[in-house]
Amino acid sequence: MDDAIVKTERLQKKRIWLATIPALVMCALIWLIFLIDFSQVLRFNFSLLGIYPRQWIGLSGVVFSPFVHGSFSHLISNTVPQLILITLLFYFYNQIAFKSLVYLWLLSGFFTWIIGRNSYHVGASGLIFALVFF
Repeated sequence: MDDAIVKTERLQKKRIWLATIPALVMCALIWLIFLIDFSQVLRFNFSLLGIYPRQWIGLSGVVFSPFVHGSFSHLISNTVPQLILITLLFYFYNQIAFKSLVYLWLLSGFFTWIIGRNSYHVGASGLIFALVFF
């Protein structure tokens, strides 16, 4: 095989791995928080960290809600697309990926805070839809 082809293949494998790291870290944090919440080790209701629309106290959920999930099926439903979409974001848009992720995260959460129904909103679904839209 030609040296240039081998170098290109190595570079592509490295790019894929580097794009996967942020997605794996994010999903690992989400799973860790879910396990802590599920086990009740801290005896804290993590759902209170969700977005509560149009209330100042609920605004903190814009940052924290993607880490909190209501059930195991909810967690699974968010994990797979999040792994794929964050990896694709960092692979194809590596120069603007982190900044884009932060903006999409905050904008989707703030939009939920503005239009959501009067209850706590948890999960990464808003972020996932924002990533799909991007």
